[in-house]
Amino acid sequence: TLLFGAFIFNKPDVAVARWAEFETVVVEGGTSPLVRLQLLQKYVSGSRKNDDESTYRSSFMLKIVADAIKQQDSSKLLVAGLGVYEQFVAATWMVAIKDEAAAHVSHIFGHCSSNNPSVSVASFRALAEMCSQCLRSNCGMALVELQQFCEKAADLVSYGMASPKANVKSTAIFAAGNLALAIIREHEETEEALISSERFDELCRFSLKLLDDVNEKVVSNTIRAIGHFARLSYNEPFGQLYSESNHDDQFFDVAVRSLSLVLETGVQDARGRVAGRTWKQRSIAKKHAWGASSTFGVFLRSQVVWKHREVSQFAFRQLVDCLAPTFSLNHKIRRGAVESLAHIPTKTLQFLSGCSGVVGIAVAYCLKRPTGTPAKDLDAALTVNLCGALTKTDACALLRYLEDEDAMLVTVYERLCEPQETASAVEAMAVALVEQHDPKYVVWHQRFTSRALQLSRELGKAASENDEDEL
Repeated sequence: TLLFGAFIFNKPDVAVARWAEFETVVVEGGTSPLVRLQLLQKYVSGSRKNDDESTYRSSFMLKIVADAIKQQDSSKLLVAGLGVYEQFVAATWMVAIKDEAAAHVSHIFGHCSSNNPSVSVASFRALAEMCSQCLRSNCGMALVELQQFCEKAADLVSYGMASPKANVKSTAIFAAGNLALAIIREHEETEEALISSERFDELCRFSLKLLDDVNEKVVSNTIRAIGHFARLSYNEPFGQLYSESNHDDQFFDVAVRSLSLVLETGVQDARGRVAGRTWKQRSIAKKHAWGASSTFGVFLRSQVVWKHREVSQFAFRQLVDCLAPTFSLNHKIRRGAVESLAHIPTKTLQFLSGCSGVVGIAVAYCLKRPTGTPAKDLDAALTVNLCGALTKTDACALLRYLEDEDAMLVTVYERLCEPQETASAVEAMAVALVEQHDPKYVVWHQRFTSRALQLSRELGKAASENDEDEL
């Protein structure tokens, strides 16, 4: 059985080509229902890359699983059957949804609240995958059915997130993240919410509590889920469907403050400022900090930052500190920070920078990054975004942090090339250079001043042409 299962896992196409024989082996050759499920799981796992199961093959597999799950006296059978559900592709799930007699979805929903943690975990894993597969726009469910499905799923994961068992909490919050992500990816144009605002608010509140959990997997999955919840809360068009203003403010404030602590712990570990920690503790802190640095971007590019100046500016400075080349930082944490900063709009960057010149410091950090290092292209995109947001205060801060002035100023000059987006930044650089009262900057002041005048003329010409078009 083990050899045959390994062969089918690696060569699922052979089973498809000789399906009648494979079906006979599974039904008749399997010495027990558990062995049948194990063989089936090997095939399903191996064939996941092909989302083209026939209706006949799907129906056969679903019947094997449903028959096994009905025997509720065996937790091993339940776990194995739910494990097969977890591997099904979208084509098979579409058959499962239409097979109301077998009630596949009800089976999974019903076992999420099992008193047996192993069964609950397997159920939530199946639910997580079911959310990813069943919520596709072509799944065949009507809007009312989708809403009922999502509301029930949200209710179950809320129940699981309150479990005293760490593995149940971990898989429940992971399923909650999958539910939110599936809505984001597949239902941007759905005009009605698939989850009520009350239920969504409950998911957000429960997730914030789990950030303080002692289990590292619970915290990792919670950080991931919070990122998806934030997209539903603050990204258009979801925000107006899934959240209310009081939820936005509370969720933003608590989430950003909590994630700041997570990121700070990881960065302090990288700087060697936290003593007496094991390698495993440091590894976990870095993993969580990576998640936090990536999740921050969703919050900081939302309009809610304007209501929370202090906490937003602190989080922004934390992300910029992750760019500093003066200490060894986990490259994933830095990459998460770069991706978050690269997508913050210009006006928001200027607001977050304030009077501290943080955007200018961030540009200097990007320019100091050695060439040929990983994520060089990503750094270049970030530098363009940051340069376009430079104010005079930022430009002065940038000049203070520069080392090889000529080489770095060449890069800044080259980045400021789009008239519509960088005219004010070029002018800010010109003013900052003249205020340094340093002869070495005279040539560069002339170049930036000349470029500012050129951009001003181009903008004026473009405005004039637009006026003529309107006439």
